[in-house]
Amino acid sequence: RTLNILLDFGYLKLDPATKSYEIGERLKRVLLLSLGTGSLEELARPVLVELAEKFAETAYVVQMTSSGLQLVDYYLPTTGSRTLVHPGFEFPMHATASGKAIFAFKSDEEIELELTKSIEKFMPNTIIGKKAIKAELRHTRERGYATNDSELDPGIYAVAAPLKLGEDTIIGALAIVGVRERFCGNFKTEDIASSIVKAADDISRLLFSGVK
Repeated sequence: RTLNILLDFGYLKLDPATKSYEIGERLKRVLLLSLGTGSLEELARPVLVELAEKFAETAYVVQMTSSGLQLVDYYLPTTGSRTLVHPGFEFPMHATASGKAIFAFKSDEEIELELTKSIEKFMPNTIIGKKAIKAELRHTRERGYATNDSELDPGIYAVAAPLKLGEDTIIGALAIVGVRERFCGNFKTEDIASSIVKAADDISRLLFSGVK
């Protein structure tokens, strides 16, 4: 009876193939809101250092909170050019790699709600049409990572991948950002994305193992 109540409230879900119980969506949301930024910062810090030093650009992590996307931590490389880029504190869905990486894996209802907000054209490259934004999010979901090519700030390029709590709950994003001319001149986007996606998956597994 207790299990049936937990199923009804969405705290658990039953896998029909294995007949086993898993954490439900509602409980994941509770865990997400209760997960302090300190936990994510502690797990992500070594990864940020490794990525920043590897690509000689700024690596950072963003967490989804009840009030929106929050910068949790960032790391500036100690080698390479001293033209460093701070990730900032606002991450609009349509104009940042982090925003795209997170909302690409959200439900249609959550995307539609976000699209009711002001969609500002920050730069000539900024996508503002709702159909175009949805297409960009679909593309992001298909390839598993997002890019920002001078869409929020001039000459700035970023790549981000989602952080997941299990298979279907997004808690944030891992990203790296730098001056486009230098960043893209030194590395291929596919190589950057491959490292970001793998690192994000590693952090996600650690997070999920900590709440199971």
